[in-house]
Amino acid sequence: MNLSRLESLVGPEVIEKISKIKVLVLGLGGVGGYTVESLVRCGISNITLVDGDTIKLKINGEKKRVRLLAIDTPESVTPDKPVEA
Repeated sequence: MNLSRLESLVGPEVIEKISKIKVLVLGLGGVGGYTVESLVRCGISNITLVDGDTIKLKINGEKKRVRLLAIDTPESVTPDKPVEA
C-alpha cells in the first residue's frame, strides 16, 4: 500500500511504528467491518480478525467470499443452508 501521503503528514518514524502495530478485531458486524477498513487505510497490516460469519469483500474490484472462523459454525457444516436463530 502506498502511504506516501500519510508519510508526508506524520513522517517516516511514525510510519515505521504503524507498520509494527498488531491489532485484534472481534466481530465484523456493522462497526467492525468499517474499523478494519480504516485500519488498513491507515497502514496497519498485521490484523487478526475473529468472527463467526462469512463476509463478502471487494478487493481491487474483485468480489471474494471469505470464511473467517469455520469451527463448528452452522455455515461450516452446511454453507448453502440459511442459519436459523
